[in-house]
Amino acid sequence: WPDLRVQAAADALIAQGTAPFIVVMPGGAYTPERSYPAFVITDLLPAIAHQFRASTVQSSQAIGGISRGGDYALQIAFAHPNLFAAIGGHSPAVGDLITLAKIAPGIAHVPVFLDVGASDSLQTDTATLAHALYDRGVAVTFRVGLGGHNRAYWRANTADYLRWYTTALAPPAMPVMYPDQRC
Repeated sequence: WPDLRVQAAADALIAQGTAPFIVVMPGGAYTPERSYPAFVITDLLPAIAHQFRASTVQSSQAIGGISRGGDYALQIAFAHPNLFAAIGGHSPAVGDLITLAKIAPGIAHVPVFLDVGASDSLQTDTATLAHALYDRGVAVTFRVGLGGHNRAYWRANTADYLRWYTTALAPPAMPVMYPDQRC
């Protein structure tokens, strides 16, 4: 993520009026002995909330990832949909996600953004995942862009990813009411 110019894209959105937000990009080597989803739920999210005084309410949290990280983000969100207001999988390694999308309870209320490059070998599986979610009533944004399963594709789309997440997290606009108007 860092070499995808995430910080510059986030700074640009904030400069354009988007409410400030935190982007967390955990890295490191993960081994099968350590459950990555458990790490995110039990260690990472509470640490972020504590260190940055970040809200833990569903409407203020999104989760997303690229490639294997997209698979993890979707797995975590499908298992804990009550924690997230938006879910993203960018060129996700789909694996068992199609089955999970068909049976995971409580996911219909959380919007999902899936995208994949036109020359990415994961395009068919990602489209199948998008259709499975759509069939469940999930609001799915699915895009096939120019490119493959590589940093050039993700770098070209980073600003769009952040824009989608921040829009999903933004509180709904309140209608302006004037004294002579009634609901």
